[in-house]
Amino acid sequence: MPTLLFYQKPTALNRETHRNLKVRGVPSFAYAAKTNSVPLTVNEFPASARQIPILFVADANQQPSPIALLGVRQDENLFVEADGRWSGHYIPAFVRRYPFVLVETGKPGELAVGIDEAYPGFNTEEGEPIFSAEGSDGAALKRAVEFLNGYKNEAARTQAFMAELKRLKLLVPRVLNIVLKDGPKFTLDGFSAVDEALIAKLDDKDAGNLARNGYLGWIYMHLLSLHNVADLTARLEPRLKK
Repeated sequence: MPTLLFYQKPTALNRETHRNLKVRGVPSFAYAAKTNSVPLTVNEFPASARQIPILFVADANQQPSPIALLGVRQDENLFVEADGRWSGHYIPAFVRRYPFVLVETGKPGELAVGIDEAYPGFNTEEGEPIFSAEGSDGAALKRAVEFLNGYKNEAARTQAFMAELKRLKLLVPRVLNIVLKDGPKFTLDGFSAVDEALIAKLDDKDAGNLARNGYLGWIYMHLLSLHNVADLTARLEPRLKK
């Protein structure tokens, strides 16, 4: 899955070019309204599992990653209302980090703080300064850096978790069939999910490692979250009547 969804013009911050830049708070989540899934990190599983289906998708290299399924139809986020309000219990970190992001610098393994220059809240007139008069990080940038570093660390933990699921061959293809009352049927594929029956077949060592690493808990949060597909259905039905 692309890591820069809804970033129209991602650009690395530059202390000279962006010296006078200021940022206003994000007024709504309209920027995420046409994104029906976003990447998720494992520390988000407990909150997400209350309402959002957690599934796995593979990238071009067949490496699986967890996602939060936010919609049934293409280009529709069922958690973003017409007025830009987020109506769910939890907002994924991938969404909350906007308009900041980590971008590649061109050097192997090196990342820099970037922004979406297309975000209208960036300007030189009003808002919080990105940099101080002396050129050091402003308060808004410090908060963003702290958030992005935390997100990066959780992404690394997520990769380790996914590598173990793949090694143990616990993931199987999953198709979601969504049937609406007196309405159309939707079939969503391209996902995978953990097969609980395969966990029971693990030897004691592998099963014990899953438990000790906290992976078993994340697996069952994922499995529990699959029941939230019914919540997506309930969100979609009113929109079809408009």
